[in-house]
Amino acid sequence: MIRFKKIVIAAGTGQIGKALVKHFSETSEEIIILSRRAHAKSGNVKTVNWNGRDVGNWSVELEGADLLINLAGTSVNCRHTPENKKRILDSRIDALNTLAKAVELCKTPPSVWIQASAGALYKAGHEPSNENDFTNGTGFMADVCRSWEAAFNPALSNVKNVRKVILRIGIVLGKNEGAFPKLRRFAKLGLGGKAGNGKQMISWIHEDDVALMVEWIVAQKTISGPVNCCAPEPVSNKTFMKLLRNQLHVPIGFPAPAFVLRMAAVFMNTEASLVLDSMWMHPEKILQSGFKFKYGKPVDALMNLLQ
Repeated sequence: MIRFKKIVIAAGTGQIGKALVKHFSETSEEIIILSRRAHAKSGNVKTVNWNGRDVGNWSVELEGADLLINLAGTSVNCRHTPENKKRILDSRIDALNTLAKAVELCKTPPSVWIQASAGALYKAGHEPSNENDFTNGTGFMADVCRSWEAAFNPALSNVKNVRKVILRIGIVLGKNEGAFPKLRRFAKLGLGGKAGNGKQMISWIHEDDVALMVEWIVAQKTISGPVNCCAPEPVSNKTFMKLLRNQLHVPIGFPAPAFVLRMAAVFMNTEASLVLDSMWMHPEKILQSGFKFKYGKPVDALMNLLQ
């Protein structure tokens, strides 16, 4: 059933973007993907080139959209050198400001702008954080999220009639992309033990629920501001890996000590903190609005992902 006229996804070729395209292709007349790479039109999905820095011909695609969701930003899965840190932050701020300039040019701007962020900006504590808690997390990723969010409202200060939502996204689990395929492979090889001390919390969400939550937010016109995008049952790294091994019927999982992960990260061109740091939040606002998760329990999500 068609519910939307036009959905625009900035940087829609990654894991989350693909999940959104799959979901909205059945409920939207047209999906526009803003991408640095050209792709042929497929059904009701059209890819339009942009560079994330300059307002160009692509800006007309925003006109009259039901939703603009911005996922644009250089991947954080790299070594966090000074050069890469600058690239990670600048790519997010530049894309946000460029989209804002394009929205200002619209006669009929998008009804809703959902801006991606992450739960890294919350300080890891003894209980999960909700949307009203202080965003005083420490470290580079927390700094990136704070800067990203701080730029959002000022960028749209001259734009009226656009509902603004910040989606603080947890660890997205999908069958074919993101972290889960790697974890599945490690577990099958007997390497699916805890990472570090295993106490770090994982605020996860199934990629299908990300898409369902986005659609819900568009439909619920009272939702604005920050929204925690995670399942209601976070688990520790140790528990998650045990649940995964149980589903795979692999009884043993050798652990990965923190110092090993830090050394391996250098050779794998990534950061061990992406695995060792806690992300612990609660989706209070979305639950209070009446949203129902398709995969609210980790076991249910794992059973689906392993089918």
